[in-house]
Amino acid sequence: MTFNTVDNGTNIAVPLSMSGDSYPSNAPHVSNFPTVQNVIPGKDFILTWDPFVGGTTNDYIQVDIGDFFSTPSPGSARALNGTNTFVLVPGSCFLASRTNGSDILFATLTAVNTTNISGSYGFAGYYKKTWFNVVTTPNPPSLGTPMVLPDGCFQFSITGSSGQSYTVQTSTNLFNWVSVMTTNASTNVFYFIDTNARRMPCQFYRVKLGP
Repeated sequence: MTFNTVDNGTNIAVPLSMSGDSYPSNAPHVSNFPTVQNVIPGKDFILTWDPFVGGTTNDYIQVDIGDFFSTPSPGSARALNGTNTFVLVPGSCFLASRTNGSDILFATLTAVNTTNISGSYGFAGYYKKTWFNVVTTPNPPSLGTPMVLPDGCFQFSITGSSGQSYTVQTSTNLFNWVSVMTTNASTNVFYFIDTNARRMPCQFYRVKLGP
């Protein structure tokens, strides 16, 4: 390959040798796929995959998740090599209720060049890549602004995700729960009024996702 650069000159030749058929023997396979389909927004999670068969520290693994997370390129001190089988993905990357196109790449490097262009890491190799989706769950519901209304009914707000189904449950002992309302939220914040609360000496509430 020949490069013309702004600061380092023109017609710089960077030799990178490739020959034969050195593709990895196996394609990447996500080993915790069910977890990847139910990632909780704001919570770190670990993506795992089956070992790179025959992979060594001289080989390379790349992970990309959506447009917001990517493992370092070859030559970086934190780059994944052929012996790695997992990576920690920060929960701060994720938004709720999203499908994030992602991929894992296994590469067998056949040549590395760090001399012809100062400060640059050139490499050549053969790779196999697997595409998959990382799916995040809706925001978990939270309860707030409790108050007793003038007629004795009890009201509180529920903060969640618009369009998501929620079920409100009540209990008098924290063991036996009864569903009293299921709704598809039209906004991120909605309210529940318990008209039976005035007849109960003690009442507990919780809200769960789905029916």
